[in-house]
Amino acid sequence: MLDLLNTIMVKDTLQYLTAMIQIYMANIILLFFVPAMIWKSRLANKRIRDGILFCVGTQICYMVNLVLVLGFFNINNRYTLFLGIVLEYVFVRKVILKESVFSRTKIILFNIGYLFRGRKSLMLLANEIYSYCRRKISKLKKNKIVLSIKSHPVQSVVVTFFVIYNCYFITHQTMSFFSYQFSDLPVHTSWIYEMERGNIFSAGIYPFAMHCMIYFIHQLSGVMLRDVVILYGSFQTCLTIIFLYFLAEKLFKWRYSSYVVLTLFSLLFNQGRYGASLPQECGIFAIYGMAYFLIASLDEEPVFIEKNNKKKLKLPNLNYMLLAIYVGLVIAFHFYTAIAAIVVAFSIVASRLFRFLRWNYLRPIVLAALLGVVIAIAPFVAYLAKGYKFQESMDWAVSVISGEEWQGTGDGYLESLEGGGEYVEGSGGSVAKETEEEAVPIYKQGYSATELIKKMLTDMLNFIDGNGNMFKGYAAATVKFSLILGTIAGLLLLFIPKLRVFGENYLVPVFACGMLLFMGCCSDWGVLVIMEPPRVSSFIQPLLMLSMAIIFDLAVLITDIPYRLIFKTKGLVYFNSAITLAICGLIVFFIYEQNLQHSYFDVNLAYYNEPDYLIKQIRKENAPFTYSIVSPTDEYYAVVDKAYHVEISEFVAMVDGDEEAFKIPTKKVYFFIEKLTMQDYYYGSDTVNLDYAKEQFQYRASTQDYYYQRNIIESKAYYWALEYQKMYPNQMRKYFENDLYICFELTQEINAPFKYEFDYLKLATSGAD
Repeated sequence: MLDLLNTIMVKDTLQYLTAMIQIYMANIILLFFVPAMIWKSRLANKRIRDGILFCVGTQICYMVNLVLVLGFFNINNRYTLFLGIVLEYVFVRKVILKESVFSRTKIILFNIGYLFRGRKSLMLLANEIYSYCRRKISKLKKNKIVLSIKSHPVQSVVVTFFVIYNCYFITHQTMSFFSYQFSDLPVHTSWIYEMERGNIFSAGIYPFAMHCMIYFIHQLSGVMLRDVVILYGSFQTCLTIIFLYFLAEKLFKWRYSSYVVLTLFSLLFNQGRYGASLPQECGIFAIYGMAYFLIASLDEEPVFIEKNNKKKLKLPNLNYMLLAIYVGLVIAFHFYTAIAAIVVAFSIVASRLFRFLRWNYLRPIVLAALLGVVIAIAPFVAYLAKGYKFQESMDWAVSVISGEEWQGTGDGYLESLEGGGEYVEGSGGSVAKETEEEAVPIYKQGYSATELIKKMLTDMLNFIDGNGNMFKGYAAATVKFSLILGTIAGLLLLFIPKLRVFGENYLVPVFACGMLLFMGCCSDWGVLVIMEPPRVSSFIQPLLMLSMAIIFDLAVLITDIPYRLIFKTKGLVYFNSAITLAICGLIVFFIYEQNLQHSYFDVNLAYYNEPDYLIKQIRKENAPFTYSIVSPTDEYYAVVDKAYHVEISEFVAMVDGDEEAFKIPTKKVYFFIEKLTMQDYYYGSDTVNLDYAKEQFQYRASTQDYYYQRNIIESKAYYWALEYQKMYPNQMRKYFENDLYICFELTQEINAPFKYEFDYLKLATSGAD
């Protein structure tokens, strides 16, 4: 099906690439260059890794909260966002760092002023600019990043290659089917669109970090909102890969174990949700940032100072501050991201339990975590005080905290459709279907303690290759082996003082994977489900890559000969790199030899490319608000800022005489109709035909109309348009048509718009006969 659609659907590859480059550049500038420029003096002595973690964490935290604060006062727009970045620069440089602000800008303005007043010649000014550029280039050669690339060329090339490769891999299907990857993305698009209209939480209070970031990028880059929503997930996945690489460097003794992690991730990872702009996946990078600084906080001895003859902990400490920021971010992105972060944090604490329980470590870490929680929930509290309500998903979070089973909200649409009753938007109806027999929890099934533990461990390991989103063949076997090996090696190394830190590090991914595997099996065991299996696989797969790297790292750790002879010998740096590349090459060869590599991410293909292509063309050809689009709700947020939109379901109900007649008073009216429907609850994907058109359409004024009755709606609209074109051949024409889609353009007088009701089915039937 996808191969067929790939040859038929409209593709504007140049436009897609242009949008992707704009989005990536906007993110890179905002998340890397801007904070690096602002905090330049503070980051001068930091490693590049720590600098990137600092810049990304602090900047995303600032940008998200800036959007929420501006939205609280209903002043969100492109200019206030830009002003917020300028104020950030001024505040940090002037107040926090006590440095000069815009000093170079002042010099440039003075020079330009002297030039215009005749006190300085143009040639002299050009010489000054030339000298300034030479000094900058000279400094650039001594820049820390440039020096790091020169001293670690293989590392720079490998990391860059894997990031670019994953960017290509993630967006491959997106570039072929430039469509929302999941059917719930239009909902997120609608929430972000409402932010442009001053309504931050249009559907209620919800973890909004992803939405704030997309809104920020959309406003400052000028890329259409739909394009940003489609492509933003790929950038966040690349950010996740970078953060996973940093965490691997933190955990493993062999610095090149992180290359193994990148190799495995790039070839085995099998979770298509990462390519979409979904809040859960977009926030996973923050989990690794939190883990990095929690490990750093536990591995570094707290610093005390003497004050009034008493020892007091020296605060603020950068590790604690960044830990607080990343804790706030994991909560701000999604509920499930926060749950996974708790799992990872618990794994780190469990591996360093005795150290964590010491008051000197416990107090600042707990305070940092609490500060992060405050950072995340403070906007929620403010908006609650303003009168906003929680979004319905928050009821799920409350039910988890209380230990109750959440039954969902639903909308009662299907019951109303089948029963013929009146549908009320937002009416009850449970999403969870009742089963005839309630599942018996596993601990009540009569197993002995030994049998229960054995069965649970077996089910957890089987989850790795029994879940469609996980692994297969030798890959699954290797994952299982690495978890067992990591557990045994980690526990044994705890008893060797010099190697204890590596045992602690090995246990982190092993413990985290164990808890996530437990969550993934809860539904089969009949116990409370905190996280559904597909979501578990999103979080666990990168951690399983870390666990597999333990095999290679442990080999170096045990022998210690390659480490001493190669990795500490300055003259053998290139030999060191060659071994690393050879190992990664062997891994790649084995994966392809055994056909274990992942395929391109599936695309749910919720919507065709055609309406997006048509809207961009129509916007170019018509002045704003001189035309209307008649289509499903899917196109509403793509046109509402430039045109009027009419629901095609309401239009069909009107021409059938089931709704009050109305006219569309614009010069142009465009009718978007699917010839091959994308999805229908009862009939599936099918071509429009008279049999569907003759069916009774029950208009419920809900987006669910398109899910349950799409074939009927599109067929009625199609045959109405064909017959209407016969009646008005000079006013109505085919604007676009291919095997999937058709668009009609109706031209009319604004002061005398056409009527649309007539018995088109009678004419269509007689014509068919």
